[in-house]
Amino acid sequence: MLCLGAALSALTVLLAVVIDVFLPASVRAQADIGISRWGLLPTAVSVACVVMGIRSLRRDPARGYAWFERALLVDLLLTQPIVVASDQFSALPTVALDLVMLGVIAAARAAAAAPPDTVDGVRPAAAPAGG
Repeated sequence: MLCLGAALSALTVLLAVVIDVFLPASVRAQADIGISRWGLLPTAVSVACVVMGIRSLRRDPARGYAWFERALLVDLLLTQPIVVASDQFSALPTVALDLVMLGVIAAARAAAAAPPDTVDGVRPAAAPAGG
């Protein structure tokens, strides 16, 4: 489920980059789609972080989730203000989705970083000796 969310986030960011790079400016202006040129660099950084997360997810899940968290933070702090400034209130659901995904990724990262013999980050009590 979490990998699906990360994949959808990566696909969304990648689609925004493709739309902005390959569609002519006249088509983007008529359709009112794409991100501004100022949003292209943070979007590219976010895509790079998602790619790094996918690459490191199998070897070290905590490290992979950390990369996904970085991608979401770059998107929230650098890309979304530009999108909100241009699209105003219609961009707010995207910000809300990013915040929810950030919480899910943070929980998955904490779970992946916890030692395997813990439950919710708490070690079980040792059984008393001599029963």
